[in-house]
Amino acid sequence: MSGSTIDTVVTLGITLGANGFTSPLSIAAAGTIAPAAGGAAAIYGPATLLAPILVNAGVVGGGQGGTGAIGETGGAGIELLAAATVTNRGSIIGGAGGAGSSAVNYGQGGTGGHGVVLAAGGSLSNYGVIGGGAGNTGYTGGAGGWGVYVNGNVDILNDGVITGGAGGAGTGQAYGVEPPLSGDGGDGVLVIGNALIENFTTITGGQGGADTGGGLAGVYVSGTATILNAGTVAGGAGGTGGGSGGAGVETGSPGLVINESVIKGGGVSGGGAGGQDFTGGIGVVMQGGVLINDGYIGDGASTGGLPGNPAVYMTSGTVINAGTIDGGVSLTGFSTFIDEGGQVIGDITADATYGGVLLLAGTTASQLGYIGASIQYFTTFDFAAGSTWTLYGTPSGLDTGQTITGFAASDSIVMYGTFGTTPTFVAGTGLELTTGGSTITLDITGQFTSGDFTVTTSGLYTTISLTNTAPCFTAGTRILTPRGDIRVEDLAPGDLVITRDGEDAPITWIGRRYLSLSRHPKPETAQPIRIAAGAFQNGVPSRDLILSPDHALYLSGCLVPAKALINGANIVQLNRAAVTYYHIELAHHDIIFAENTPVETYLDTGNRAAFENAGGVTTLHPDFMQHLRNANSCAPFVDSGPIPASHSTRALKRAAITPGRRHG
Repeated sequence: MSGSTIDTVVTLGITLGANGFTSPLSIAAAGTIAPAAGGAAAIYGPATLLAPILVNAGVVGGGQGGTGAIGETGGAGIELLAAATVTNRGSIIGGAGGAGSSAVNYGQGGTGGHGVVLAAGGSLSNYGVIGGGAGNTGYTGGAGGWGVYVNGNVDILNDGVITGGAGGAGTGQAYGVEPPLSGDGGDGVLVIGNALIENFTTITGGQGGADTGGGLAGVYVSGTATILNAGTVAGGAGGTGGGSGGAGVETGSPGLVINESVIKGGGVSGGGAGGQDFTGGIGVVMQGGVLINDGYIGDGASTGGLPGNPAVYMTSGTVINAGTIDGGVSLTGFSTFIDEGGQVIGDITADATYGGVLLLAGTTASQLGYIGASIQYFTTFDFAAGSTWTLYGTPSGLDTGQTITGFAASDSIVMYGTFGTTPTFVAGTGLELTTGGSTITLDITGQFTSGDFTVTTSGLYTTISLTNTAPCFTAGTRILTPRGDIRVEDLAPGDLVITRDGEDAPITWIGRRYLSLSRHPKPETAQPIRIAAGAFQNGVPSRDLILSPDHALYLSGCLVPAKALINGANIVQLNRAAVTYYHIELAHHDIIFAENTPVETYLDTGNRAAFENAGGVTTLHPDFMQHLRNANSCAPFVDSGPIPASHSTRALKRAAITPGRRHG
């Protein structure tokens, strides 16, 4: 492919496609293009040039704008009017604006030139430095140039540094008493059109000029944007004497932003010129679409008594947070906030007119609150399948028409205030709690009965949870006794069982509970696990062993729940419409044998109310239950890591050499 190369210093702006400068054009590491003055672009490509290609490894700088009553605009580093492909491994900087004469009333400083201009779209890959030129001083300061300006659709890959130019300082006063009007900084990247932007290093908006210049956005897209950030995107800071910070990312149409690292708004550099206070920039502003945060999003700091902007502002879209949002979330229109166990510092506010959905998801135990105080105006709270959440709130934040869906045994709701501990569930209405002469109603949806709920009070708080299902055997499981293997349902208190130490121990209590799993809100938490005969070694188990998901087996000196051993072959979860569970309690937590497999006995951690024959008992909070299990078990409890994984894998290998077994 033909083309041309520049490896010397060129002090005049060049036109691509003219005077021997053909496309593709390469600027070598020794090459420099730096127009002396006059606001000329260092490299200009006309619209008639078909698909220009430019590769820079040297230095490209636009010319500085001339001085005048109104300072001239600095030249662009690169300005291509046709859809182009640009690769930068060196430096591309827009020229500084020219100084504005302060002798002329309201004389304005020149605007800085843009680093790269793609007037008809195209693609840009940056591995070096791209920057907008600085605005110059004047009675009114000039604005900084944009680091990258695109009019049209564009793909941008940044593995270098892109910055907007700094605004120029104002030297006069606008109305005699107010501080000077300084220029705003330039956007790091501005796209008028649709954009795919992948950032792996740094994109920053330019800082506002002293005193009152505002910082601009790190990335601003007026059309639909897909932005993947694995580096840092930051709004420009306000001027040193005062001025608002810019947004980190701002999109003008519904789009997709995925943040895996840092997005933050620009802060306020100074203390508020002329006694004024200024606000920091918003981290992410989106006009709809989807924001996925696995990193950090924060707003810029404000000055004086001004409240900070939210870290996230979105209209009619979806926010999915598994990271940290520092500064709160403001949602307008009907929006959805999905929390996957991340952290939000500050308020989460839905639209007071349209409402919104707050979906509690993720795989780690998490908590969120307070509904009705720092979290407001959501109309639906949805507990996602497979998640574990504690939701905190005020009565008014939860019983004024809000719908609660997906509530399951692993979840709980904690409300400020003490209410009657005898719940009444009314289908189509919800869970009613009465204290004195007043009743509050939580619109919990699902096929429940009043007996499915446990309500406890502690101090000024009331906790609502579903009755927990304890670790259990299914009906038909054979237990080793001095009389041989006996079905669990045929045993009674006082009967002897054989422990792992070979001792005969009397049964003190047998729990029993029937579950209709077809009506269970989260059946996966209660569906039994089948461990096929011979899964661990010959004769262990001696027959298929069927347990509840949380029933622990004694393996490698530890207690491992059955659900942690699932391998999809000879250890699987069943799909039953109903199941009857039993458990055996001894005087002390111990190990006995079920189908020739060492398993735990019942340990009372406050879940005795899960059984039909428990009598009048109280169910403890799930966190305290787990604490008791860890503290009082006869062996260490391990539900993840190398021990469960090794036994699951070894069982899987045995499945491959055990013919004729059914595994599904």
